[in-house]
Amino acid sequence: RLALAQEFKMLASLRHPNIIEVLDYGFDDERQPYFTMELLENAPTILDAAQGRSQQERLGLIVQMLQALVYLHRRGILHRDLKPANVLVIDGQVKLLDFGLSVMRDRAHDDSMGMTAGTLAYMAPEVLMGNPAVESSDLYAVGTMAYELLAGRYPFDLLDIGALVNHVLYTMPDIGALDTSPELALVLTRLLQKEATDRFQSAEAALTAINQALEHPLPLETVATRESFLQAAKLVGRESEIEQLTLALQHASDGMGSAWLIAGESGVGKSRLIDEIRTLAMVEGALVMRGQSVSEGRQPYHVWRPVLRWLTLLTPLEDIDAGMIKRLVPDVFGVGERGAREAAELDPQKTQTRLLKLLEETIRAQEHPVVMILEDLHWVSSESITLLAQLSQLAKTLPLLLIATYRDDERPDLPEFLPGIPVLKLLRLSEDSIAELSAAMLGEAGRQAQVLNLLQRETEGNVFFLVEVVRALAEEAGDLQQIGKMTLPEHVFAGGMRLIIQRRLNRIPQSAHYLLQVAAVIGRQIDLPLLRSIDPIIDLNRWLLDCANAAVLDVLDNEWRFAHDKLRNGVLEELSEDQRRDMHHQVAEAIEDMYGTVERAAALAFHWGMAGEAGKEEHYVALAGEQALRSGAYQEAVAFLERALSLVLRTAPNERETQLRRIYLQHKQAEAYLGFGGYQQAQRLYRSSLVAAEQLADAPSMALSMNALGDVAYALNEYEKARELYQDSLALYRKIDDQSGVARALNSLGNIAYDMGDHDVAKRLYQQSLTIAREIGGQWGMAGSVSKTDTSISEKTNAVRTQEQLAITLQELSEQDNKQGMAETLYRMGTIAYELKKYLEARRYFQRCLGLRQELEDSEGIIRAFNWLGLTELMMRDLEEAGINYRHALNEAIAAKLPAASLETLLGIARLFIAEDKKEQALELLAFVLYHPENDAMEDEAERLAFDLESQVAATIVEKAWERGKESKLEEIAQLVLVSTDDLS
Repeated sequence: RLALAQEFKMLASLRHPNIIEVLDYGFDDERQPYFTMELLENAPTILDAAQGRSQQERLGLIVQMLQALVYLHRRGILHRDLKPANVLVIDGQVKLLDFGLSVMRDRAHDDSMGMTAGTLAYMAPEVLMGNPAVESSDLYAVGTMAYELLAGRYPFDLLDIGALVNHVLYTMPDIGALDTSPELALVLTRLLQKEATDRFQSAEAALTAINQALEHPLPLETVATRESFLQAAKLVGRESEIEQLTLALQHASDGMGSAWLIAGESGVGKSRLIDEIRTLAMVEGALVMRGQSVSEGRQPYHVWRPVLRWLTLLTPLEDIDAGMIKRLVPDVFGVGERGAREAAELDPQKTQTRLLKLLEETIRAQEHPVVMILEDLHWVSSESITLLAQLSQLAKTLPLLLIATYRDDERPDLPEFLPGIPVLKLLRLSEDSIAELSAAMLGEAGRQAQVLNLLQRETEGNVFFLVEVVRALAEEAGDLQQIGKMTLPEHVFAGGMRLIIQRRLNRIPQSAHYLLQVAAVIGRQIDLPLLRSIDPIIDLNRWLLDCANAAVLDVLDNEWRFAHDKLRNGVLEELSEDQRRDMHHQVAEAIEDMYGTVERAAALAFHWGMAGEAGKEEHYVALAGEQALRSGAYQEAVAFLERALSLVLRTAPNERETQLRRIYLQHKQAEAYLGFGGYQQAQRLYRSSLVAAEQLADAPSMALSMNALGDVAYALNEYEKARELYQDSLALYRKIDDQSGVARALNSLGNIAYDMGDHDVAKRLYQQSLTIAREIGGQWGMAGSVSKTDTSISEKTNAVRTQEQLAITLQELSEQDNKQGMAETLYRMGTIAYELKKYLEARRYFQRCLGLRQELEDSEGIIRAFNWLGLTELMMRDLEEAGINYRHALNEAIAAKLPAASLETLLGIARLFIAEDKKEQALELLAFVLYHPENDAMEDEAERLAFDLESQVAATIVEKAWERGKESKLEEIAQLVLVSTDDLS
């Protein structure tokens, strides 16, 4: 398996025009290896292709063979089985193939595949005698084929094997019989020497000698061969990172996955490292998924879209899940509109919960490990970050390796949003690594002091700049080989990146420049259908090839993109303001025509904004804000809606329309702030909306704003203020005969009365609200909701609807004085609010639930309510209050002699200790919980927390904590905990 893995890695990394390309590789469902290679249809061998060709053309084929060997040998690969059957020619281009006997140079001496690898007729004498192959062994095979090409026959008798062996070992072919110049005959003679040390010691030396012997020299380097050295040079300077991620991949194969962040500046080599890990993962038979964020016009969960496409292939989907994925990835193939309506009604939290569950179940069902690669997280939106954070926690028990890259100079705070994920910081290459990479691209000339000094001075170890410097030098010198011989300039980047881009563009036909500029305006990823709609005449395949040959575009997982974001930015810098504005206008119109106006709202907002169309930008940026709000990307929603608000004053047709639009957008922005607990900001926006509505004398907007302000005041426990606002909104709703608003206001006033202890008044208000609600027969608003101020039924989410039904149920139970039912309903409302991260609201429900449980003297219910209050306070970072609630819960559980409830409380206290950085005490509690016989319901959570802590605490402390925990008695550990939490409070 090791040998096969080496072959996979070797083949996957070869990118040279004279070597057959491996397009895909891995293990099939039955664990059998497979390779998918480029198709060479009806390709003749090099001998057949040479028939009827001139000597100069035949020598050209030999030169191409040697160019491929230069590449292989510089990569440290010995072919070991060069023969005509493994050298094909198609359209005049040589292709080396069949690397089944190939080996890395450093493994040639201990190769387990046998010392005499190869085909006898083309085997070098030293290999035939049992010695390991070296570079000149491959050159011997080239010399033998060169003799055949020039003589039209093999130099010895192939029928007598014994004689053939003797000839290979001791007889020199008759070079004098060839119709060649003396200079060329000397080259062939040296290639065919019996002693390896007497031959050329490198393919470069053989190439140079052949060219010097020709009357009309052949080009020794083409743009394509040069790019193979530059773009596919071996990875250097990342040994430590490779070792860590390889170990993580092995752990993922055993079901113990992990998540990693790879950080570094632009051009430092993050993508190259990812490519190496991808190859290693596929060698291991892993399923690799890869997504990339974009800088402009990203849609909700954009970076996850390739992963979501995989889900449709890997697992049967429930209707609602199929609809959810179709909503997030509209162009996904094979998923219809099943469950579309249900999916559309999912709130952000439920959408994320279902996505997380679907990802977990799909990964867990795979027989082989899964590797997820998410690139450019510095551009990703908050809902995607949240999903990544949640999945990274689950990864520890899944066959999953999760790797994300980001530019830490652009978003240094990203790790704060992904706690627990280790960061691998990629630094610029050291001087030794620069020398190693330089030699990989230039050969030994790359180790010359003048070359290394220039590279160090010009690039400071940035990999992207380093490759660009070598490319620029090669273009100046004529080819890579001449760099070591030329007088090097003091500076290469006198004209900066603009000059480098111009050099690249000059290699692209002038007719292709315009479309390249349009592509740069669209973004880093190339949208081929969109480009085709913009320029239906251009030969798109030819355009892609031209841009790829200039190293401006490349292809990753069948998706074309700019080879580096710096290249795209360089293209954009070539455009004038007028050109850029016109192109954005053209792209925006094309997106509207091809994709419609909803799916690409963020992209359309960006392009219309860059085109200077304020009206269209305002429309789409508001739409993008609402989409972000629905997906849970609250911070992005705030930014989008802020932009819309700044534009609305310039775009509305009159002052009244301006103010009404402003009120609508402010309410939406307030909802976004409430999504992440921004109560003060929401309050400010609702007050501003109320002032504007009063100036317009628009009663519906006034009532809506008052009610929303009441909701915020209620959530902040400002009961008197909330009651006043609800009463004012009730009066307005009655005035305009909005029965839905009346019902909602009455219900809200009932909540205020109940919380202030006036249960008779609350019961009366609930009854009035319930009567109206039944009369109008619709949903009328959630009690105490601070996240929805719009009464449109179509925008209600499943969670909100559940809360509404529970609120109605609560009123009915209150009428019946059914305290048991009321307590259960309040408990459910509290857990839903907690899931929605509305912690103030959740605390209020749990407090009401606790009061009823205490009236009923329900010990288990009291403990559960205290535990949820502790957890809620913990999430709000009120550690003192959390400790008080947990202490009450534990006292109650011990007094009632309920071991299972005690364990649940101790698990909550362990979380509290972790938040207080009391890791040793937390480990002791977790050990006690795990070793207790009644821990079944808590084992998974306790194990996860313990696993996290063990990586943060010294081994000796871990061992002591485990010993104390597993040997403790419940009463003993409870007493210790009560003392600790009492000190905390």
